[in-house]
Amino acid sequence: MLAIDIGFSSCKCKARGREWKFPSFVAPTKARSVNLGDEPSGYLYKGQRFNVGDTNDGADGSKYVREIEFLLEYSPLFVAHAAKGLASFPSTLAVGLPLEQFRAFRDQIRTSLSEFEVNGRRYQFDVRVFPQAVGALAEYAGESNPPADEAGFLVDVGFNTAIVLKYQELKAKSDGSTQYNQFGISRALEGLGAIIKSKHSLTLSPLELNDVFLKGFLPRYGQRIDLSADLKGVISNHVDTLMKTLKDDFDRHLMRSDRLVMAGGGAYHINGQLPEQYKSFCRFLTSPEFANVRGYWRLAGGGN
Repeated sequence: MLAIDIGFSSCKCKARGREWKFPSFVAPTKARSVNLGDEPSGYLYKGQRFNVGDTNDGADGSKYVREIEFLLEYSPLFVAHAAKGLASFPSTLAVGLPLEQFRAFRDQIRTSLSEFEVNGRRYQFDVRVFPQAVGALAEYAGESNPPADEAGFLVDVGFNTAIVLKYQELKAKSDGSTQYNQFGISRALEGLGAIIKSKHSLTLSPLELNDVFLKGFLPRYGQRIDLSADLKGVISNHVDTLMKTLKDDFDRHLMRSDRLVMAGGGAYHINGQLPEQYKSFCRFLTSPEFANVRGYWRLAGGGN
C-alpha cells in the first residue's frame, strides 16, 4: 500500500517501513537548447512533459497546489512520483482531501487515481479517500491510545488551511467542525514576502517564499541573507492571530472538552504560543506534519 497526503506545500508519503515528502510542485519541462543525447527528463502526462517535486527545475512556469482543481488535475503525477522509488508496486492507494471539499470531490479523485497513464505506463489502484484532519485523528487514537469515550477538538494547521475537527468517542463530527481557508502557515509567508520586498526590493513567488521559509535565508548573488529574525516575527504574529481566533470561536466548547490535539506542519510553531489555559490538556502529535498520511495508512488497513 501507498498513502499520500497531497498538501499545499508538500506531499507526505508513507509505504511499509518508510516515510518521506517532496514539494507539491509541478512545472512543464523547459525546451532544450542543446541535446547531449540523454533521455528527456520529467513525466509525460496527457501529451505534455512535466517536472515534479523539484523546485529547482522549471520554477518559472511552476504550478503548485492552491486549489482543489489543481489537486484533481495533477494528483496522478504526484502519485507516479511517489511510487517511483518503491521496491514493489502497491495495489492500494490511500489519499486525502481537504475537509471542506471531501464530500463534493471524493468520487472524482477516486476515479482520477484508479487508473491513469504516465510515461506510457498504466497505473491501477484500489483507491481509498479520507478527509484531512480525520486522518490525523486516526493517528492520534493509534499513537496515544486515549479513552474510548474521549471528546475534544483536533486542530490541523497546514500550509494553506487550518482545520478544527470536533470529535466524540474518538469519532469525527461534522457539527462543530470548521475549516479556515488561507489561514495556514502561508499567511505568515505573505508577511515575509512584504518584508523581503521592502528590505531587498525583491518580489518572490509563493514557491520561492516557501523555499526561503524552509531554509531560513535568502540567496542573493552568492550570499545567504539571514532572515531568521524576520521569520520568527511573522510566524509569531500569525500564530498569535490563529490562537486568538481559536479562542474566540471555540473557547466555550474547549473548556468542556477532554483534550485538544495539535497536528499538521504548523503545529511545530504553536507550542510556545499556546494560551495558558490550554496547556494542561493539549497534546502535540509526534511528527505532526505526517499525522494525516499516517492516519490514512491506518484507516486503509495498513496497521501501525
